Amino acid sequence: MAELCEHLRPLFDDALANGCVVGEVSAGWSNADVVLQLLPAMPALLRRQVTVPVRYYQSARTPHNRADEGFFCAACRMGLTFPLQGL
Repeated sequence: MAELCEHLRPLFDDALANGCVVGEVSAGWSNADVVLQLLPAMPALLRRQVTVPVRYYQSARTPHNRADEGFFCAACRMGLTFPLQGL
């Protein structure tokens, strides 16, 4: 697995501590070099822990992608994503 950026590391560690696991690691996204897809849904406490330069996002389902939410670090071009239920 790619080295996780220092800005996402605390969120990643908290996700693992709350029962999440890495489902997939993907590369070559338009704005990100690496994205870690975590399962199951994001623990609610993570949404309150975002600090600059990390940005929280939420995306509704499209014909080609499932609904998801997560965090993106533009400085390091790395993301964490979680499935989003109900959208």
